[in-house]
Amino acid sequence: MGNWWFGRSARAVDYAGEDEDLPCDKLLVCRRFAEPTGIPKSKKGIDGRAFVHDPEDFPRARVTGFKDFIRWRRTVAPTPTPSPDDLRALQSVTVSTDAVKNPPTGSLQCTWLGHSTVLLQLAGNTLVFDPIFSDRCSPVQWIGPKRLQRPPLQVRDLPVTVDYVVISHNHYDHLDSASVLDLARRFRSTFLVPLGLASWFRGAGVRNVIELDWTEQVELRSPSGGANLVFHCLPAQHFSSRGALDRNATLWASWLVVGGESENGRSPHKFYFGGDSGYCGEVFKRIGEEHGPISLSAIAIGAYGHPSERWFMEPVHISPEEAVRCHRDLRSERSVAIHWGTFQLTAEPILEPPKLLAEAAARQGLKEGEFSVLRHGETRAF
Repeated sequence: MGNWWFGRSARAVDYAGEDEDLPCDKLLVCRRFAEPTGIPKSKKGIDGRAFVHDPEDFPRARVTGFKDFIRWRRTVAPTPTPSPDDLRALQSVTVSTDAVKNPPTGSLQCTWLGHSTVLLQLAGNTLVFDPIFSDRCSPVQWIGPKRLQRPPLQVRDLPVTVDYVVISHNHYDHLDSASVLDLARRFRSTFLVPLGLASWFRGAGVRNVIELDWTEQVELRSPSGGANLVFHCLPAQHFSSRGALDRNATLWASWLVVGGESENGRSPHKFYFGGDSGYCGEVFKRIGEEHGPISLSAIAIGAYGHPSERWFMEPVHISPEEAVRCHRDLRSERSVAIHWGTFQLTAEPILEPPKLLAEAAARQGLKEGEFSVLRHGETRAF
């Protein structure tokens, strides 16, 4: 499902020649499997078709159906319309071209481009996570959730080559076909995706794609001369679908990227990308025990919903209070907030997430600046 939306004219991505050596062609050589840990691998249901949450690992996960959807829409409070002051507070800042072109040596540099789209610069590599540069997160651009402000920049304006694009799952606010094709054509980036999603990319003509299961990892050599990076595919509590008939046919995931050296010259940097998830504390703790301390994490704080819809959103979206718990579970040294302030997906006030995050951080004893909220377009080195 999903390839139909591209149309024939959108399929071609020029890879120069059939004999060209792409990272995905070395998959069997560079792919490595992690040693057994307490971190769960993915699981499919009895029919073997759809991915499911194992209740032993995800006791708070819940399967919702059409009746739940109808109940949600009938009982949810009206979505508040952002005021002019709200929109001004959300307005993007101009991306610093100089900062992006010249990231500080030995640091992680993060630019938030709205929603869950993060531009990360690590050890001479540039990565983009869950890119969406379109006006709407929808199968079509004439209906569906619309941006509350313009994106800080477009793919054509990126001042550096994007080496890797990492996708958490296939929902339209995380996997945007126009953005994927723009990146593939302009930079011929390597795409890393959860299990089952590579066929969607290949159907769009994007051949340079690597898919991984939870707990699998792959080490890749930088195409731009930076240090090698190791990508770990890790669990999340969510679901997938791009249509009515493909629910959970592909996997959803969080990711850990490891590479470079920290300031002490010994420990590599570790960046965790949470993508989209409900709170699954035991799984987050196992990730922290296995991979922590983590240098920087990108954790969702929005779309948890108004109290009238929290029953429906809680299994798949983290609240600000839970985001702080997640930060601590992961043993993250610093975190940045994502998945808020760009699209009005649920009925909580649009500026509420960062306020609740600050309150939760103070309650749970975080240091000032330990969990940051960036402006749209803001770049910060860690």
